[in-house]
Amino acid sequence: LRSLTGGDKGPKEERVCDCCFNRTASKLLELQTEAADRVKLAARIEREMVEADKRDFEETRGELFKGADRGRSPSSTAGGVGGAHSTMNEAMKNMGERGEKLEALGEKSAQLKNAAADFKDMAGQLKRSQQKKNNWFGV
Repeated sequence: LRSLTGGDKGPKEERVCDCCFNRTASKLLELQTEAADRVKLAARIEREMVEADKRDFEETRGELFKGADRGRSPSSTAGGVGGAHSTMNEAMKNMGERGEKLEALGEKSAQLKNAAADFKDMAGQLKRSQQKKNNWFGV
């Protein structure tokens, strides 16, 4: 006969046969393995999400600053007031587009932050539930 300790109301020792002890230990091992697999899966999913968000960020950043390094020559505005006006309108339009893209990027960042917080909460819950199970079996 072997002893199992643990329970809902505190430590309690029970005498069980080897067969029952082995079944319980086997089930505990299965649950621990399953929990470890879930944690690994969650970590892999989080890494993939972060990588996808980095790619999205780089694409958006490239679009935002597309053509920003092109210098304008003085002759491009040599058309007088009409040329300056059209250049200013183009700059205003580009600035508005960049603002919209930055706003979308900010929303994606907020969603990522929320997803990370949810993941942290879920991982904590999983950890606590596994600790409760482990304490119940006296491991």
